[in-house]
Amino acid sequence: MTASESIKFMKLFRNEWDKYSKTRNAKALDIAIQALEKQITKKPKKNTNSNIYFCPVCERKVAHNHALYCSGCGQKLDWGKKMRLISAGDLKDRASEYCLSEDEFRRFCKIIDEEPTACDVDKVVEQLEEKERIK
Repeated sequence: MTASESIKFMKLFRNEWDKYSKTRNAKALDIAIQALEKQITKKPKKNTNSNIYFCPVCERKVAHNHALYCSGCGQKLDWGKKMRLISAGDLKDRASEYCLSEDEFRRFCKIIDEEPTACDVDKVVEQLEEKERIK
């Protein structure tokens, strides 16, 4: 079952409850639907006058044209190309074989370290801790 199929099923199930229900089950289902909807990739919007991109959901500026998710709302972004995760350590090890000087290698490593990761671990932990406090 795909995310889209799951959303359709959950929305049908949710409609069985009163649409304005304030029950815990209805709220939980609404949150699950919202979370799944953010996992369906959407193409960022491009400013026609510049090379700046915006989230299609919250319209926040997307800092990098290769960010996997919007840092504002968490929407998964589709840049129209396949992306894969790589190990920064492995990349640095391979690069050390090809760099001409130690200074060049240090500059390369700095660039790698400054690139965004697929997920910000500290932010994820912070969000989980916040959700735990809400319970």
